[in-house]
Amino acid sequence: MKRDGPRGGCRYDLESHRFLDGADWSKAVYWTNADRLDQPEPADGYAGISSVGDPSQLYRPAAVAYESLMISMHQIHRRPNNTICAQGKFPKLTDLELGFSRDGFHWDRPDRREFIRGVREVGNRDLAYLHTTTGVFVVLDDRLVFPYCDYSRNADDGRHSMYGGGEIGLASLRRDGFASMETVDKPSTLTTRPVKFSGKHLFVNVDAPQGELWVGLREATGKVLAAS
Repeated sequence: MKRDGPRGGCRYDLESHRFLDGADWSKAVYWTNADRLDQPEPADGYAGISSVGDPSQLYRPAAVAYESLMISMHQIHRRPNNTICAQGKFPKLTDLELGFSRDGFHWDRPDRREFIRGVREVGNRDLAYLHTTTGVFVVLDDRLVFPYCDYSRNADDGRHSMYGGGEIGLASLRRDGFASMETVDKPSTLTTRPVKFSGKHLFVNVDAPQGELWVGLREATGKVLAAS
């Protein structure tokens, strides 16, 4: 549920085994919102923003289960407000940022760079007001495909309108490509945190046409158990 908080729009959570009990929103608890790391659009960075104003807000969150995590897409509203947008007939500015959760409730968003970003150029199909789908992405072979909605401001008849030129775009990413580690021209090592899992296989994605990857297991003490 959406409620106003110290940073504008916040999301609250309510869970119930009985459908009608969910109508009592008084028991909802805080869930997620934008924070100081979600930087607002600077002055003159987008049409209609001529001075420093309100902080960024969370417009809406979405999430999907993937592997052992929940992957979120936080739609961050950078400004300006609806009144200014209506006067100038251009869409509000929202970008899409990624996050993840191990329990479906507490979100970690270590990288606040826009995953899908409005280009801030009037007439461009990805001008602003980017929306993700409820399911965030789908798995297609060895890619993750992200459908999203964008607006160019240009209506079909050539006139400018606040939400004209709406289209559906597709962004893609290699599977498990949310982050990576790189080494250039010398051997490097990477030790993970302790990993617990119940499956029979552990997969590693590596691109090393000029090299090789060795994988080993260590005890908590650091003793190597096996390497191959």
